[in-house]
Amino acid sequence: MTRVLLVEDDRSLGETLRDRLIKEGYETSLARTKAAALVLAGQHAFDLYVFDIGLPDGTGFELAGELPARPLIFLSAQGDSESRLRGYDLGAEEYIPKPFHLRELLIRIRHVMENHMPTNRLELGDLTIDFDGFTATRGGQGEAIAPKDLGLLRLLVRQSPKVVSRDEALNLLWGEDNFPSNRTVDNSVLRLRALLGDAAVRIESVRGVGYRWNAKLENE
Repeated sequence: MTRVLLVEDDRSLGETLRDRLIKEGYETSLARTKAAALVLAGQHAFDLYVFDIGLPDGTGFELAGELPARPLIFLSAQGDSESRLRGYDLGAEEYIPKPFHLRELLIRIRHVMENHMPTNRLELGDLTIDFDGFTATRGGQGEAIAPKDLGLLRLLVRQSPKVVSRDEALNLLWGEDNFPSNRTVDNSVLRLRALLGDAAVRIESVRGVGYRWNAKLENE
């Protein structure tokens, strides 16, 4: 599960954002000051920082410079070009001016994390795919994934947005094993879609060719 360090001094906004991020499947810790954020960062390894800039005891800019490098998003009412440039210079991938729509923040977080997705792990809401462990975990419950199915999913994700043909998948994953056919790939996709649940729409069928992993859906 992706661990987020959220730093926001506005109590109401901070709690709203934290609760929504948790609901979306992100393990989120909330700090309202720079000092509290440094304490949390010393206790946990975070995958993503979401920082307000104006804090009671410093700035989000200062905080970013004192923590290990991680994907970073700034939230701020300071929308001037100088502040934005400073944020990007510190390595921020997103600089979102306040006020902002909550859905916009969620979309940008998802896209940032997709760009930094570990090669051995795939996170889709409350579902985590561990490519090294051959397991899928949802709600704390894990289940094993067949190696060929997992290999196909990894292939689709790595090749995205390129279409992976059935022949390519067969050659790379099945070879001459058990005389595979196009139906072998189709059956593997069926199992993967069942496993992915709501995220199954990310595996797109390309008629007459094969399949494609869509990391960015049209409605996102």
